[in-house]
Amino acid sequence: MAWSQTFSWLCVLLAALLAVSVAQKSPQFVYSQSNKIMLSWDDVWEVGVSNKLAFLNKDKRLIIRINVGGDTGNSSGTKVLVYRCTESSPPEEVALSSVQSQSNYCPGTMPFTISKVSGKEGIDFYFTLLDSMQTYDNVFSQKIQLYIRVEFPVGTITSNSLFVYNLDAISKSPSSSSNDAIIDSFYKRFLTVPAINFMIQMNTTDDPFSYVPFIDQQIVDRIRSAPDFIKAKINIGAILQFDAGDCQNFQSHLVSMFVNYYSKMNENNINLLKHIGLSLNDGRLYYSKYGLTTAISNFFRDRGSPKEIGICTLVSFAGHSQPYFKVDEVKQRISTTIVNYKQMGSRTTECSIVGSGTARSVSIFAGMDYTPLVCPIICDDPNQVFRFYHGNQQIVSNGQSEWTYVQGLKISRTGNVIEFPAELFENDSGEYRCEAGGKSFKFDVKIVSMPQFLTRLHDSDSKIVSGDLPQVVFAIENETLSYNCTVYYTNMDQVDVIPAFHTIGTADQKWKKLDLDQFNQMFSSSVSTVRQSTLKTNETKTLNLTISRVPVSDSSTYLNFTHRFVCDASVSPADAQKVGLPSYNIQSSSNVIFLKRPTILSFNRTSAKPCSEQKCSNKVGGTFEVSLSPDMTRRLAASGVKVFAYFKIDNELLENIHTIHGQDISVSKFYPETNRLLFKILPNAKKEVISILQKYKYLTPVFNFGYKDSSGTKLTNLNLHKERYGQPIVSFGDRDCRADSTCFYSTDFDSADLLADLSIRLGFNWISDEQPAAGLASASAGLIAGITLAALIVLIAIILLVLLLRRDSGQTYLVDEKERQQGNHPELEVKEEHFKEYQPAEEAPMRAERMSLNSYSGVSIKSQDDRELDVYKDDMGDMGDFTEDGSFIGEYSAKKKKRDNSAN
Repeated sequence: MAWSQTFSWLCVLLAALLAVSVAQKSPQFVYSQSNKIMLSWDDVWEVGVSNKLAFLNKDKRLIIRINVGGDTGNSSGTKVLVYRCTESSPPEEVALSSVQSQSNYCPGTMPFTISKVSGKEGIDFYFTLLDSMQTYDNVFSQKIQLYIRVEFPVGTITSNSLFVYNLDAISKSPSSSSNDAIIDSFYKRFLTVPAINFMIQMNTTDDPFSYVPFIDQQIVDRIRSAPDFIKAKINIGAILQFDAGDCQNFQSHLVSMFVNYYSKMNENNINLLKHIGLSLNDGRLYYSKYGLTTAISNFFRDRGSPKEIGICTLVSFAGHSQPYFKVDEVKQRISTTIVNYKQMGSRTTECSIVGSGTARSVSIFAGMDYTPLVCPIICDDPNQVFRFYHGNQQIVSNGQSEWTYVQGLKISRTGNVIEFPAELFENDSGEYRCEAGGKSFKFDVKIVSMPQFLTRLHDSDSKIVSGDLPQVVFAIENETLSYNCTVYYTNMDQVDVIPAFHTIGTADQKWKKLDLDQFNQMFSSSVSTVRQSTLKTNETKTLNLTISRVPVSDSSTYLNFTHRFVCDASVSPADAQKVGLPSYNIQSSSNVIFLKRPTILSFNRTSAKPCSEQKCSNKVGGTFEVSLSPDMTRRLAASGVKVFAYFKIDNELLENIHTIHGQDISVSKFYPETNRLLFKILPNAKKEVISILQKYKYLTPVFNFGYKDSSGTKLTNLNLHKERYGQPIVSFGDRDCRADSTCFYSTDFDSADLLADLSIRLGFNWISDEQPAAGLASASAGLIAGITLAALIVLIAIILLVLLLRRDSGQTYLVDEKERQQGNHPELEVKEEHFKEYQPAEEAPMRAERMSLNSYSGVSIKSQDDRELDVYKDDMGDMGDFTEDGSFIGEYSAKKKKRDNSAN
């Protein structure tokens, strides 16, 4: 039992360690930031972006693309599509891994299918709309809600929603019957009977300016109650064809368009808008009798007076990409025997304003492709000049192109239409005025833009301003840092920016979402408190987060400061409804990666010995090499940290001392692959090099940690608070971390305490050519002493060997025989109890002058062979004193005689 508990504990510990070392980035959707709010058919919905909307008709589709980044626990995740058929219906789910393309979803309202398709970055999905079951009553309120949920072993992520509209029901609206059997056989759709008769007969009134009821009142009522952006974007009306071809394939230059606007109409039809105006406020088509009949009769005649015409209905959304476009047949073949196209009335210079009033408030929505502003003045004269003004400044066409771009806006060559682009600014708001024939109409334009983290401040030529959080924040323990996000918007009543923290749990190793208070509770120390502040201006809102001191990791729970911080911006429901959304959210997030502060153990200094150990000199040079440890190098590389290193010598930048650098002088290099920093003075250095080096005491390696993005755009909203380390040294340039905007930590910050031992003590010596180098002399002396000692030992051994050999050489000396020759009996003497001295036979005493050495050397004192002894003959005197009897030997002789006598 004890072993199983220990094993379980080890597994938990291992899991925690793996989580700390691997799980640094929580799973998150990866997408490109875009201010586009409305998608068109065949557009890509990048899952994770802000809430979007789309207008699709039957058989049109969107591409769903799901990209996920971060540490996902080595899993691709389980992807689920969640949808609601109506706002009140419960959510339903589709497992995308097993999706069946033949399955229909939301069959009773807005049926659609989901199918897999191979995309550029993996598997995408097609969302295709089928034939709608809606009615015109709820066409502007009913929509499908879609969002994606991805489940991983380490947690679950959920995207923002996409809302899909379908306007096909407009063309199915019931219309009143007539007493005309021919007209009743038409598919009147949303057109009134007077509208169809008017396009066939041109039965105008006697007044030069009049109107005809054109759009069915039920549709007009629905449009009036629709969200503001629909009123600004919807194009509706009828097409009069003069070739009686297929409505689906009409060509703009072959038709006359009785619409409020159509983004792809040609210049002839834009000119036609000078004579007609379709008001969506009351559904009436206002016209100039002479101008309209002249234009239609001329066009009919120019087409060769065809025998058949056709009438179609058109519903579209304004924009170059036509987010929504649908054309339906009313009647494709109508005999021209019943038409009456002729010029009526007389030409005047008169003009009239469409509808009532001379001013109107208009909301133009950013992020929704081009939105038109059509001058509601109609005139008799086709050559009437129209002018548009923004404030007091006229927007002037160049007169050569059909469209001219002026400060981001477009104006037609006819001068009666301008278009606003998708990217709009607050200075695009204000008064717009059109004038023609003495009439003037004012638009009070209000630019509405939902909160975004990217914007241009003034116009299309200005640089993009980013309010995004930095993608990555490196939080090194005990450092102070702050980062912020800013949302830009216009004409929103309420915008909220809320912080959220995603951190991994130490118990289950799953990422969890916390609010500010919950996140602060994880770190008990008040030093590490995260503080929030919000700054609101007229059109921006900034959320700033300050970490007073990054807390150290908890060794007992393996909890550290790694988390994902999210700025979640939202608007009020009333503001969201302006763009047809029940809610609107957009997020900016940052992966905050915790890093331990380096200690002296984080460095390899085995090749960075001080000069006292290296014996640095001009003869042997000096080598100084410092590197980050392999473990620190691996962790920094895995986190995406850029490392740069250099040496400083005392308080100067080493590379700035040019005298000690050169091909034959030194080697100075940083190896980023291994984070190894090397400085080496080569042997045989010149006197001036050593003289310079002798002026300095310490060589200090400096390692800077920084962000890889050098452009600075992604670090704009990050404050590293390096000012507490003092002002940067000007001579160091951007080598000084305090002067480098991408550098977040330098070992120089800790050089006075924690990393003081990184400094290397210098001390170069100059050794002349006559004097061996200190190191070399020491080595030579030791070598000589060793050789001398070895030679002495060998010599002593030889002498001892010779002496030994000489002692043992020759024949053996037979003592017994010599004793017998002298008359002694050694055998008998051995038996005696005491030792008997040897007594030689008595001989006559020999005089000193008669003594000779012949028996030994053959040389006499008086010999001629030994002349050197002659110098001593005067001093020798009488040798009698040195006879045997006169010497000290006599003492022993007397004793011997006594012993002999006593023995006898």
